[in-house]
Amino acid sequence: EVKDAFVSGALSEALLKESLTLEVNSLLEPVRRHFAEDSVAKELLAKVTQWRRETLTPTSSLARLNLDLGDAALPRFVVFAPRPSEFVRLPDVLEVLSRLRLAPEGQTPILWLEDWSARCLGCVGGS
Repeated sequence: EVKDAFVSGALSEALLKESLTLEVNSLLEPVRRHFAEDSVAKELLAKVTQWRRETLTPTSSLARLNLDLGDAALPRFVVFAPRPSEFVRLPDVLEVLSRLRLAPEGQTPILWLEDWSARCLGCVGGS
C-alpha cells in the first residue's frame, strides 16, 4: 500500500525519505549504543575506523603471477582441478590424483587451481 501511495502521488518523496530515515535510525540505534557502551566493541570499531583513515595509495604497477617452475625448457603435464565449491567430493579428488599420476616420465606434473577465476564466475563465495 506504501508503493501504491507513492506511485499515485499521495505520498511525497520527501515524506517517504523522512519516514525511511526514521525507521532505519530506529533499527540502527541499538547497534550504535552497543558500539558506544561495550568496551570490546568500542575497541574493534576504533581499529576499523583507524584503518579507514590511513592513506592507502593505489599502485599503478601491474600485478602478475610469477611462477618459478625451474627450467623453462622442461615439458610440463598440467592437470586442471575442478572449480572449487563449498563441498569437496571424494570422486573429484581421486580423479585429480589419477590424472596427476598419468604424467609421462620426464614431465613435471602441475596442478592448476582456478581459484580467482572461479570466484569471478560465481562458483564460490555466494552469488
